[in-house]
Amino acid sequence: MRRLQVSVLLATLILMAPSLAHAQAKGGDKEVLIAGNVFSTLNPGSTTTSGNIIFGLGYFVTDRTQLLVQPIFTISGRGTDPTPEVRDPFSGRVLIPGTPGSSTVDVDAGVGVGYSFFFGAQSSKVKPYLGANLDIQSFKTQNGGSVADNMFFQGRGGIKNYFSERAALDMAASFGTNIKNSDLGLFRFTVGITYLF
Repeated sequence: MRRLQVSVLLATLILMAPSLAHAQAKGGDKEVLIAGNVFSTLNPGSTTTSGNIIFGLGYFVTDRTQLLVQPIFTISGRGTDPTPEVRDPFSGRVLIPGTPGSSTVDVDAGVGVGYSFFFGAQSSKVKPYLGANLDIQSFKTQNGGSVADNMFFQGRGGIKNYFSERAALDMAASFGTNIKNSDLGLFRFTVGITYLF
């Protein structure tokens, strides 16, 4: 836990460090984004690891407002440990048969649309922003459901740190609820690179 805290502190200091770069986004500019995240769930006997790869295209309507379209690709892997067979110690007869380990990989796709409002001076290197997203996390449906079962409305906040006049490190966190079932929430933290053109 201490190592994580030190890593977060160092990353924050690097992102906030002054430099000669400054943001140049103007109304009419376009921006591409490549971002991702990875998370794992560890249970006794199995591990599930998933990750998102997000490609985005943004359009600056003004110097401070941006509209976004973001295809989302999810890759999930699940592995289960093998279990040994259990034998009667006297007769040697198999009481519980063993099972082999297994692993599966799943690939899925979705899409998101969003809006961002940027703060700070036009020439600032660090640009915080707030926004909202409407994301379809998965086009796959289960048991006769609809795509709306996988749709989430999210508030989003982030920061872009320009390391050149056109390229920036983008870190964002978003949280929201499912459109059809408000008991289902979605939290996502992403790190990516953006480039203005």
